[in-house]
Amino acid sequence: MADGENVIRLAGFQDSGELPPTSEEAIALEFAARHAGTLRHVAAWGQWLHYDESRWLPDETLYAFDLARAICREVAAGCEKPASVAASAKTVAAVERLAKADRRLAAAAMQWDADGWALNTGEP
Repeated sequence: MADGENVIRLAGFQDSGELPPTSEEAIALEFAARHAGTLRHVAAWGQWLHYDESRWLPDETLYAFDLARAICREVAAGCEKPASVAASAKTVAAVERLAKADRRLAAAAMQWDADGWALNTGEP
């Protein structure tokens, strides 16, 4: 099956509600929904940014990964399968990696530098 067909099939699962809630994709979608207002990932920089209610700061402490761990622990606590699967390092890493590409979280480097003088109060 081609990659495009897999994406269409996965989207169909998601739309129909058949996507297992413990799947990496479902967890990543929930992660993006929860953090769309406070997290951005800039692929060109290979870095997450976090909004602290007044400005966007680089994630220097793996904060986004820690948030992925937290949501995976929540899912593990509520699942019937062995909880270790949903809370495994592999699942946490996959959730964080999938979330990087979610359009609600992905950001371009140029959007951060749209007007270099916007906050500058002095002369050049």
